[in-house]
Amino acid sequence: MKIFLICSKSFYDKIPPIKEKLEKMGYETILPNSYDMPDSESVYRGTKDHAEWKAEMLRLSERKMSSVDAVLVLNYDKNGIQNYLGGATFLEMYDAFRLGKRIFMMNDIPEGMLKDEIIGLSPIVINGQLNQLDAIQKGEVKHFKLVRDNIADIIKAKGEKPVTRTLSDAEYRVQLEKKLLEECRELIQCTTPDKRLEESSDILEVLITLGALDNFSLEDMELMRDVKRNVRGGFSKKLFLEKVITNIF
Repeated sequence: MKIFLICSKSFYDKIPPIKEKLEKMGYETILPNSYDMPDSESVYRGTKDHAEWKAEMLRLSERKMSSVDAVLVLNYDKNGIQNYLGGATFLEMYDAFRLGKRIFMMNDIPEGMLKDEIIGLSPIVINGQLNQLDAIQKGEVKHFKLVRDNIADIIKAKGEKPVTRTLSDAEYRVQLEKKLLEECRELIQCTTPDKRLEESSDILEVLITLGALDNFSLEDMELMRDVKRNVRGGFSKKLFLEKVITNIF
């Protein structure tokens, strides 16, 4: 399989070990357009030739896309944005979709205005595990995570076969804690009230399940919330504690 690596120039330093591993796995790799000259756009930016240079890069991407079997999107954290994916990379993903190429993403789909469009491209997220590519080639997509109770039935209804197991009590708590962290990260990245509501409900579901492990309920949490709020207050006053001066005499 021939794979076109696409990403922001900020992630070019991550390409060499990925390229090396993929080639050891038997894959052929194609590098991003300006990989050998990452600062080339800065030469044209602000000049009359910039638009033509950009257009030629897009045409070059399309020619490369026509010759490969798949693209691997390298999306990592950038400037506080988790799993960053820029406009040019999105356009390359769209080209891959239009040409019927498989789209793999190194990390999960980022929050933002293009999230729904990216979902529509049906990318396969490998969660940093390049070995997943071999499994996918064999018709397997590995997840190794706790899922909601009806997910297996939903997968079966799509004509696919889920492979599951029942966790031990100790594993169950660990996976619930991981799920809580995952959902909190997703909430922080949300950009609309509807998405924040959805992710908040996911967090609540995990909290209720975790509470049940220690024999307390949502009602018990609400009671404790009232106790703490009566003594210490809530967060409605937007108070931000900068420091405490102890020597005031």
